[in-house]
Amino acid sequence: MPTILSLYQREGCPHCQRVREELTRQNLPFESLQVARLPVDRPDLTAHDGVSSREIPILRDGDRWIQGSEEILLHLRERAGAHWFGDPSFAYTRRLSAPDFQHAARKVRKALEEAGFRVLYELDMGATLEKSSEPGSIERSGAGFTKYLILGICATEIAHSLLAEEPAAGLLFPCNVVVAESAAEIVVSAVDPVALFKTVENRPALTELAKRTRARMVQAMGRIEMPTHHARTP
Repeated sequence: MPTILSLYQREGCPHCQRVREELTRQNLPFESLQVARLPVDRPDLTAHDGVSSREIPILRDGDRWIQGSEEILLHLRERAGAHWFGDPSFAYTRRLSAPDFQHAARKVRKALEEAGFRVLYELDMGATLEKSSEPGSIERSGAGFTKYLILGICATEIAHSLLAEEPAAGLLFPCNVVVAESAAEIVVSAVDPVALFKTVENRPALTELAKRTRARMVQAMGRIEMPTHHARTP
């Protein structure tokens, strides 16, 4: 069983919200522990060894206490025992509750279509590597996955606007979504369109279109059934 993290926080605190979002994004089990509104009313926090301030958020990870949103976010992204797929900062990654890989892939395609994306191509990278005679095959490389599918997706009307604004924008799309399976589980990871268009962030119109695509991507990921993250509010 994974360690259930304890987050000392308050609703309405933007720093706490950032940490909650990161915990949820990584699909980490956590309990949300509400604290008093004013620091002066939180004397119990500094009673713990390793806690020097009553400011929140504070995260307990086993025997370790981490204070401050930036420190917590850094800890979560570099945490020991990180997920086999990793936690790319330029993507949205979820673990899937699915009986098999094909079922998971169907769920992902359906969620993408319902959010307004078209799947332009599918690349079975797992099969490609298995058939390869080069030293990069899955068996030889120990890549960590047994199946690896890349979906190239596009929101047609947004793509049209991007190309109208900048014909060379086609170099930055379609967006890729990966469905991968290890011996233990299946994950889906979708590139963040805003991160993809970081190289043209000086073009506000392109950035705005990337944000529109990101909103659809978040919507699609939200449509994919996920296992419970065990969060609770006392």
